[in-house]
Amino acid sequence: MTRLRVLAARLRGLFAKGRLDRELADEIESHLALSVEANVNRGMDPAEARRAALRAFGGVEQTKEAYRDARGLPRIEALVQDLRYGLRTLRRSPGFAATAAVSIALGVGANTAIFSILDKLLLRELQVREPRRLVRVATEDGATAYLTTPAWEELHKRELFDQSLAWAWTQFDLSEGGPAELVGGVWASGGFFDVLGVRAVLGRTFSEEDSKRGGGPDGPVAVISYRFWQRRFGGAGDTVGQTLAVERVPFKIIGVTPPDFAGVDVGFPFDVALPIGVEPLIHPSSSQLDNPYAWWLSVIARLKPTQDMTAAGAALRSAQSQIRDATMPGYLREEDRKRYLGEPLTLQAAATGDSALRRRYERPLAALMAVVVLVLLIACANVANLMLARTAARRHELAMRLALGATRLRVARQLLAESVLLAGAGSALGLLFAYWGARLLVAQFSTQAYSVALDLPLDWRVLGFTAAVGTSAVLLFGVVPALRAARTDPGDALKVGVRGVSSGHRHGPGSALVVAQVAVSLVLVVVAGLFIRTFSALAGIDVGFERDRVLAVRVDAQRTANTPPTRLALYQRVREAVGALPGVLSAASSASLPISNMALMAWIDVPGGPALSEPDRAVSLNLVSPEWFRTLGTPLRAGRDFDGRDLRAVHSREGDQVATVIHDGNVHGHGHSGRMSFRRGSSSPIRKVG
Repeated sequence: MTRLRVLAARLRGLFAKGRLDRELADEIESHLALSVEANVNRGMDPAEARRAALRAFGGVEQTKEAYRDARGLPRIEALVQDLRYGLRTLRRSPGFAATAAVSIALGVGANTAIFSILDKLLLRELQVREPRRLVRVATEDGATAYLTTPAWEELHKRELFDQSLAWAWTQFDLSEGGPAELVGGVWASGGFFDVLGVRAVLGRTFSEEDSKRGGGPDGPVAVISYRFWQRRFGGAGDTVGQTLAVERVPFKIIGVTPPDFAGVDVGFPFDVALPIGVEPLIHPSSSQLDNPYAWWLSVIARLKPTQDMTAAGAALRSAQSQIRDATMPGYLREEDRKRYLGEPLTLQAAATGDSALRRRYERPLAALMAVVVLVLLIACANVANLMLARTAARRHELAMRLALGATRLRVARQLLAESVLLAGAGSALGLLFAYWGARLLVAQFSTQAYSVALDLPLDWRVLGFTAAVGTSAVLLFGVVPALRAARTDPGDALKVGVRGVSSGHRHGPGSALVVAQVAVSLVLVVVAGLFIRTFSALAGIDVGFERDRVLAVRVDAQRTANTPPTRLALYQRVREAVGALPGVLSAASSASLPISNMALMAWIDVPGGPALSEPDRAVSLNLVSPEWFRTLGTPLRAGRDFDGRDLRAVHSREGDQVATVIHDGNVHGHGHSGRMSFRRGSSSPIRKVG
C-alpha cells in the first residue's frame, strides 16, 4: 500500500507539475522571509540578512530539483524534455526533417501495406466460434476438393466430424429487368451458420429445414450480409420478412449476419446467401443439385473436442470410397474406377477460411514483402547518413554542451530522441501511405467478371506492426549517430574550424552505411531488371492469336428467359448482329477463350488404336462457331477453319455461357470473358478438318 501511495503521489507530481512548482516556490520564499526577518531582528541590515538566510538555506534551485526528483518520475520528465528539445531542433532544419520523414514513410508504408494484405489473406482468423477447430476437405496436393451434392450428402450423413457444412460462392442477379445487378452470393447448406457459430443480428439464420428441396416451411428464404443490409435497406428494422428478387425468383429475407462476418471465401464476401436445396428454383433447366457430375460444393468441418486432424483425416479416408462412389462417372473403365475411388481426400486447417486469392498470390506477396524490407533498409541507411552529416555539422554545439557539464549519455539520448521523432512522423505518414497503397494493390486483383474485396482495417495488428517497423527503423538509423555524437571531445568547444564527424576515420560508420546502401540498392536493381525482362518476355510471347485487335465479351444466357433449346439460336443472332457492326471484320463464339485457364473436359478413344489410360483419354475441349480461328487471327498449319457445313442443330447443355469474340479492324484493345463454369457432356465422334 505504501508503494502504491508513493506511486500515486509521483503521478500527481508528474501531471500537476506547474501547480506544485508554484507551491514549492511560495513555500521556499516564505521560509526565506522568516529567516530574513529573524536576522533583521538580530541587528543585521536587510541585504545582509537575506544573504545570511540564503547561505543557511543552501542552493534554492538545487533544492527545487531535489524536490522535483522526489515527487515525480524523473526519467519520464527527462524523456519529455529530450523530445521537446529534439522537436525544437528539427523545426530549425525543416528540409532535413522533411527528407528524413518522407524516406522513412516510404519504407514503413510499403511494409505496412504488404503486411496488411498478407495478414488478411494468410494470418487473420475467421470471426467465428473456435476457428482453430475448423478444417476443409482438400485433395492430396492441398487444393480444395469440390464435391457433388450426392457426395456431400454421403459425407454429411456419416457424421465423421462434430459438424460439417457445404457452400459454393457465386454471383446473383437482383435486377427485376434491365441491366444486371450482380452481387456476391453463396449457396449454403442448412447448417452453414450454425457450424460456424454465426448468429444473426436481426432475425435468424438457416436451419436444416430451409435447405430441403424446394424450400422449408417458410418457402424459399435468404440471409443477407450486414453491409448489404445497410446498403440496400438502410439498416431498416423491418427488413426481415421482406421479399428479395434473386434471378427474378422471390425469396423471403429471414436474417442479417453480423458486420464482422463476410463468409468463408476470403476476398469474395457474400451479400446474399441461399440454401442449396432451392438451387433448382434459380436454374430449373440446368440444376447442379442432383447432377452427379456437377462438382460444385466445398466442405468445411468442425472437429470434435477430442479429435485431432490426424484422426479426422483417417476417418475421412476410410469413407472416401463410399463418398466418391455416390458420384461415380459412368465413362470410367474398371482400372480407372479403382484409382478414382482411391484418390485420397485430406484435411487442411481452415481457421483462416478458404481463398483462391491466397493460393494465387501467397508467393508473389511474400516476394514483394522481401523487396519492401530491402527498401526500408535503404531508407534507414539514407537517413543514418543524413544524421551523421548533421551530427558533424553540430559537433561544436555538442562539444560545448559536454564542456558545460552534460553527460555523454544525455547527449546521446537527445540525439536518439530526434531519431524517435523522425521515425514517429515517418511512421504516421507511412500509415497513411499504406492505407491507400494496400487498397490500390487489392484493386489490381479484381477482374472485369469478379471484384475482389478485402477489408483492411487499421486495427491493433496493423498499428502494432507499424510501431514495430518504426522502432526497428530508429535502431537502424538512430543509434550509430547518437553513439558517434556521445564520443565528441569536449575540447572541441574551444577550437575553431573543427573537422567533421568522420575526421581521421576513412572507413568510419558513414562509409559502411554507404557501402551497405549501395549493396542493397544493387540487389534491388538486379531484381527489378530481372522482373522487367521476364515481364517483357511474357508480354511478347506468341500466344497463337492476335491480341491487339480482338475484343472478348461474355454472354451468359442462364440469366435470360431463353431455354436451352433456343440458346444456340440466341448466340447465332448475337454473333450476326456483332459481325454487322461497322469496323468489325468477323465475329465468332466459343465456350472458352485461349489462355483463360477455363476449358471443357472430354474423354476420347482412338478407333482401332491401343486402349488409353484415364489420364491419356482426358483432353481439353472447346466448343466454337464457324470462323473462330479467322476471328482470332490464329493461323492453321493444314486444313481449313470451321464453316456452315460443320454446323449441326444440337440440344447442348454446355451452351449456358458463351464468349463472343469480335475481330475489330479499328479499335485496339482486348478483354476477357471472366470465369465460366461448365458440366461434362456426353462423348461423340469428332472428324478432323484442320
